[in-house]
Amino acid sequence: MSSARLPVLPLPLRKRLLNSYLSSLSSRPLLTKSLTLALSYYLQSIISTYLAVHGLGLGLEFYSLSPAEKINRIKQRAREIVKEGKEKRSVMMAAYGGLISGPMKHYLPLITAQISALLLPSSASSTPQAALISGLLVGLGLQLPVECLIYVLSMGYIGGARSSAQLKGVVSASFARIYKAYLIIHPLAIITAVKLLPPSAHALFGTAVQFVIGTGAMTMMKVKKIKAMKKAGEESEKKKDQ
Repeated sequence: MSSARLPVLPLPLRKRLLNSYLSSLSSRPLLTKSLTLALSYYLQSIISTYLAVHGLGLGLEFYSLSPAEKINRIKQRAREIVKEGKEKRSVMMAAYGGLISGPMKHYLPLITAQISALLLPSSASSTPQAALISGLLVGLGLQLPVECLIYVLSMGYIGGARSSAQLKGVVSASFARIYKAYLIIHPLAIITAVKLLPPSAHALFGTAVQFVIGTGAMTMMKVKKIKAMKKAGEESEKKKDQ
């Protein structure tokens, strides 16, 4: 007497999409990482602009300043920032993600892994803990500075810096601060991924961490920009009233 076969239930859509993405990441890693980071940086630009203009206490309170001429002026400039964020700057951020960050995130870890393997003695090469520590040290000393430098230069260019002096100024102002922050974040993210996730999901986890941190950093920079614009508008109005 043969037993009836139970019907195979289809996987939930979220699970199917995740499996499809991980399969694409395994079969076409460079293309998948590049497209993922292009979309990630595009969304970061739009979301951070929205949060900076409409959130963090800069919404209706920001627009209710007096006199009316100043309100209209600041509103107009805020709309320009939103438009800039949704169009030119967001496209440039997407280009950075797809053409620079994607290949960099693909090849630099491979180079780091090869250098790490060369530095490890043959007796320790089979120990997972030794390999993890060696990879972290090489990553912090080689991979991370390169990534931070390219990121700072790219963000400076997207922000309007064009001359070598302007780009040097951007590096002097931002590189050390970003590198110090990632000295803490990078090891924690790597250890978390290695301990809790399968190897196929490490790149996706890294992208998610970068998305959250990048969106927060961009939001804070845009908040500072809007506050500086607000202060300049107030000072301009005071000079007119005198």
